[in-house]
Amino acid sequence: MKAILKKHPELDFFIGFIGGPEIPTKQDKFKPLMGYKAILEDEEGKTTDLSEEFDLYLKKKGKSNHQDFETKFKQQIKENLTDEHPYKKSVKLEVIVSISMQEKRLNSVDIDNLIKSVLDCFNGLVYEDDSQIVSVLGRKDVNGYFPRNGIFVGIRKIIEDKESWFKNIKLAYFEYKN
Repeated sequence: MKAILKKHPELDFFIGFIGGPEIPTKQDKFKPLMGYKAILEDEEGKTTDLSEEFDLYLKKKGKSNHQDFETKFKQQIKENLTDEHPYKKSVKLEVIVSISMQEKRLNSVDIDNLIKSVLDCFNGLVYEDDSQIVSVLGRKDVNGYFPRNGIFVGIRKIIEDKESWFKNIKLAYFEYKN
C-alpha cells in the first residue's frame, strides 16, 4: 500500500517533513549557568547583586543547531515557492504549525519559542514579514504514527470571501442579568 500526504485544500501554502534532527529554538544554543551570581560594580567600587533580577546563560560552543535547521528549512521552502510569493505586506495570513518530537523533549521546550523559530524562516520567502500573521495555532506532540521529529506548517490567506478558521472562537462572552 502507498500513502500520499496531501495538503488541506483550503491551505494556500503547505510544507513539512518527518524525520531528521529535532526542531530547535534560538534558545537551544544557550544553557543556564547555575551556581553563579551576577554582581555589578560601579565606578566607586559599590557592588549590587543582580542575581535576583537576571538569569545567567552560557552560549554553547560549536555550530548552532538552529542555523543548520534554518538553512535546510529555508532551502526546502524555496523549492516550494510560486510566483505569488512572497505574499505582499497587505495580505493577512493565518498559520498552523505542528511539531513532532521525542517524548523526553516535549515538556522541556516552550511552544512559543518553537513557533517563533519556525515562522522566522518564512520571512521574505513566503510572506514579506511575520507581522502579516493575524492568527497562529501551534501544537507540539509526540507523533503516534511516526515517533520521529517532524514539522508541518500550513499558511492560509485571509481574504473577504474566505473567513478565518479562528474567527468564531470565543474565549469569553457577556451574560446580561436584570
